[in-house]
Amino acid sequence: MKVFVSVAILAWASPSFANEIILSDTSFTSEITEENQNAKEPGGIWLLGTRYGKEGSVYLDMDDDQGFTPVFAYLGKHLYLKGLELGYQVNPMGSSNNIAFSIEALTHEVDFDDSNNTNLDLLEDRDAALMVSLIYQTGPIEAVLSQDISGKHDGFSLGLGIGNNYEIWQFELELGANFVYQDKRLSNHLYGVSQAESDLTSGNIRAYDASETRIVQLNVLLNYALTENSTLSFEIENSHHLGLDESPIIEQERIISTSISYLYLF
Repeated sequence: MKVFVSVAILAWASPSFANEIILSDTSFTSEITEENQNAKEPGGIWLLGTRYGKEGSVYLDMDDDQGFTPVFAYLGKHLYLKGLELGYQVNPMGSSNNIAFSIEALTHEVDFDDSNNTNLDLLEDRDAALMVSLIYQTGPIEAVLSQDISGKHDGFSLGLGIGNNYEIWQFELELGANFVYQDKRLSNHLYGVSQAESDLTSGNIRAYDASETRIVQLNVLLNYALTENSTLSFEIENSHHLGLDESPIIEQERIISTSISYLYLF
């Protein structure tokens, strides 16, 4: 019996990994055979592992974020926990159609101290927000509406994604495409510069009021079933950020992320 679990949605993200909304981080798309799911009920399924990733940054003179992060999740019939996200889905896990509600901590955090740019270091760090989400999934299509409830930026995002899985012997290939809309308040939190911050840099970084932004992502994930209870995954993702070209703290709009993960199910 093969067990495939999409590792990308389960990893605890480091602070800079959470700079942008990634739909796959908030989606609930695990591929576990019905036989295994039933065998684990009513206690649910626990997952533990590690992930080594490298991700570029859109910010000025910011080094690539790379390193190990732990992977931890609980997948129950209705309740699930993925790192710092706690959620409840109306229909049982694995249903072709579902509605879920979740709350997630430590999102949209930016630490400008990680930049090699002395002016960017003077800007205020963007504090992490607490987001609540409404998730609707039908077949391979998923929509996610997320809203800040912590008062850090009071913004919202809307994501739409589609993905398909292809099993080839001991491998599973996942192909996905995501589109994320970030409203003006969330975009300003991530990419804007206040006049007070500009003054701290003596005007070297000009004040900027961000407008709405969008993210288009293409994702390829290859899973290999080592045993009935463990999976090795390789992932590459291309993220194109739209609407950032005028922000003075942005260096590039397109970034590439890669990772390798090991996951054990019990």
